[in-house]
Formats: sequence, C-alpha cells, structure tokens
Amino acid sequence: MEETFVTKALILKRQPWRECDSRVIIFSLDRGRLEFIARGAQKLESKLAGHLEPITLATIMAIKGKGFDYIGSAATLDAFLIIKSDLNKIYYAGRALAWLEKLTKEGEGDHNLFFLAGEYLDLLNKNFVLESKITSSTDKEDKLESKTIISTDKEDQLESKITSSTDKEDQIARDKVLFNAFLQKLISLLGFKPELYNCVNCGQTLSPNNNAFSEQKGGVLCSKCRNLGLPISDCAIKSLRFFAKNDLNKIQNVIICKEDGDSLERALNGFLEFHFF
Repeated sequence: MEETFVTKALILKRQPWRECDSRVIIFSLDRGRLEFIARGAQKLESKLAGHLEPITLATIMAIKGKGFDYIGSAATLDAFLIIKSDLNKIYYAGRALAWLEKLTKEGEGDHNLFFLAGEYLDLLNKNFVLESKITSSTDKEDKLESKTIISTDKEDQLESKITSSTDKEDQIARDKVLFNAFLQKLISLLGFKPELYNCVNCGQTLSPNNNAFSEQKGGVLCSKCRNLGLPISDCAIKSLRFFAKNDLNKIQNVIICKEDGDSLERALNGFLEFHFF
C-alpha cells in the first residue's frame, strides 16, 4: 500500500479503540474490505466522527502507519438518512453490511460487490412508491402483476403468492424481501449459486408441491428426494428464481407472505452457514 490513497467507501463498522480513537472497517471501491484507526474519533469535537458512522458512503483518505493504517480525512457522500430514521431499515442495512464484512477478504477489491451493496442501500433508503413497470412487465419468462407472478417458462410452473402493494404496513415485508434478494445476489457474486430448477440429488426437473432444499448439496430437492433436506414452499423457490433473474430495482416492489418469506430465509441462511462457516 502506498503512503496515502483516496477511495470511495461504505462504512461497515466503527468501534471504540483505546481512549479516544475508533477502529473503522470499510468496504472500498478499489480495495475491498479494509480496517483503519480514526484518531480522536471518540472526542466530542472530532471532525471525523460524523463521516464515519456505519451505513454511510464516504470519500476516505487513508494514511499508512507503522502498526496501523489511519484515516486522514473523510467526507460524507450519502448518509442514508431515511434508513437511519427507521429501526426496521437500520436492522436490515446492518445485517447486509455485516454479511458483506463476513464474506469478503481483506484487501480484495470487487467493483461488483461494492455496487451491489451501494444499490441495495440506495433502494432501502427510499420510501416505497409503486411504479407502473411493476404492474405490467414484458419479460416473457417472469411477469409480475398486481397479485401474482405468472411464468411461461416451461421449467418454472410453480405457483406464486408474490404480491405488489402500496400499503405502508407492507414496508417491513418489502424490506425483508429486498434484504434476502441482496443476500442471494451477494452469494452469487462470490461464486455460489443454489440450483433452483432441477433436483440436486436425482437431476429430475422440479414439479410443484412437496419439495425441499439441501444446503449441503446446494439446491432444491424433488418430492422423491425431499427427505434429504428441509421443506421449502413453492413460493419461496419461485421467489429465489425471480431474484436471480431480476435486478434489485425491480425486486424492491415485491412482497411475500410471512410463511413463504420465512421458508426462503431458512434456505438462504442454511446455505450460508454450510458453505461459508
């Protein structure tokens, strides 16, 4: 690392360090996950502290030190104030950045990961507004209507309960869906893509009803092999397929019923735990 460098970064974590300093973990555009010491960041008069809050996009000037690298200056580019005013959004943003920290190696830059995390926070930072493109899609493989995703893909005939809504009470459900979609895309960018169309045990094309998911084998199981994994609903499988085919901007408008959302989350969490820990 050269003596100093400037980079755009997401602030992942900040912790007290010694008496007046802070330990700051960032994910930068060019260098990936990095750790720094911010001198005096715990002091009331610190000019750095406000720019180094977790869930912040900032420009960082870093200085190489003998034992530690230091943050020389920082300037906020986006404080994501809507997220920080909503406890539910803080929860999901925090979980997303925690996974980004856990699943990446220090000093390995990845523009795609950086832009994925940035896009996720940008979308989470908005109050939901239904757009017309969501109620009418021209995608021949997955058409999201006001109440149901209808697919003409012969391999994808699972029924769906995915819905779209403008009700304020559904904001939490949409935030949860967006988080799980982010998690699936994060896993995919790291080279792990769960099999969602054919049974990972026997190779048979999946049919509706009585399917399962195996984190060990890395995907879905048909009704004949379902005893090798945990049950997963048809809507959860359909949702994972929809996430894989669409960007977060389109997925942000989707909500899933609690039962199917829980089924989807169990599959993703099990997959993460088995393959990364």
